[in-house]
Amino acid sequence: ITFVSSEEQYSIDRDFSFRINSNTELSRLKYVQLNNIIPSQYFYEDIMDIVKLFIDSWTGKIAGVPRQSTPFDIKKIDSLLKKIKFPIESRHRMALIGLKQNWKKTVYENFLLYGFIALENVLDNVLFVNFKKFVKIITTLNKSSISKQDLFSIKTKIDSFISEFGAIYPIQMHQLQIHSFVHPPAVVQKFGPIFFISKNCIDHTVLDSLMQNIDNSTNNRTD
Repeated sequence: ITFVSSEEQYSIDRDFSFRINSNTELSRLKYVQLNNIIPSQYFYEDIMDIVKLFIDSWTGKIAGVPRQSTPFDIKKIDSLLKKIKFPIESRHRMALIGLKQNWKKTVYENFLLYGFIALENVLDNVLFVNFKKFVKIITTLNKSSISKQDLFSIKTKIDSFISEFGAIYPIQMHQLQIHSFVHPPAVVQKFGPIFFISKNCIDHTVLDSLMQNIDNSTNNRTD
């Protein structure tokens, strides 16, 4: 995959209707654009696949990719994940990455939105900062109200995230979902925030507070 900067990509997107390329009969109809019909769901699936890609790399489940975290680190992360409790009425619970098998998309979502805090000071700092940037991008695109300034800021963060990802992770992880990650801001601008199933579990101000605390903590580290 050749990574394209968000600036270059958005210049292309001005005249580009987000169209899913496939060989299905429905997609051959020029007047049917599947991801104009369900754009947020289309990108939701891609986002959760990226979360899976991260976790699988940390736990050594991608062929040809060196394990990014030790078994001891994974156990420590899981011990911290166990301390995260959801409101009883939400019926959610935080799954453990050391025991990950066939997670549903909502489980990856819970880890992305709420479980990432368990990675701080355990996961290698370079890996953590890159994943935290990914979380920040998604939580901003998930807000009920998104400003033009938010979108401008996110485009810059996406450039930085993809550049860092390409430098950190081996070629086996440079998958289509990572390349497609330049598109969500334009889709959000056109169709509105990306809807997350568990968004109603915790108010977005809590997510903002978590991100702020993590930002402050990371910035104060000396290692």
